[in-house]
Amino acid sequence: MSNNGCWQGNYTEKFSALLAKLEPPRKEIALRLGIPYSTFDKYICGYISFPPDLIPQLYEITKDRRVIEFFSEPSGFFLRKKQPPRKTKDDPPKGPDNLIRAAFKAWEVLRNAFDDDSAEHQAVHKAIDVLISEAQDVNDALDRKIEKREPGS
Repeated sequence: MSNNGCWQGNYTEKFSALLAKLEPPRKEIALRLGIPYSTFDKYICGYISFPPDLIPQLYEITKDRRVIEFFSEPSGFFLRKKQPPRKTKDDPPKGPDNLIRAAFKAWEVLRNAFDDDSAEHQAVHKAIDVLISEAQDVNDALDRKIEKREPGS
């Protein structure tokens, strides 16, 4: 059934067997890879080796871990899903609502730092209260705008 010529490497037959087990149907895989079905059939039969540059696309089409594991396991590697970068406290907030929340927190910390009854501290408290009020108005306006868009989205 297969033609394991030495030029094709030691794994052609095993990878050909894996190709035969993959979903979606073979014709759909060939179409989505942009190759003729007859060529894909030759990969499955082991007559020709599967091109390495098509491996990422094959994985995207099938979402079958065995495609990637086939190459990583003999090397002693294993798959692990890529983790999104962790946010740090120094990361800038995303979006207006997050910016407003961050401003609230900063103002709250600042306000609490000036916790006595001197006239200067009272002026700082008053200025921060005005900022908080303005930010709340912006936040409320954003919420209303979002609520208007959601039903017709």
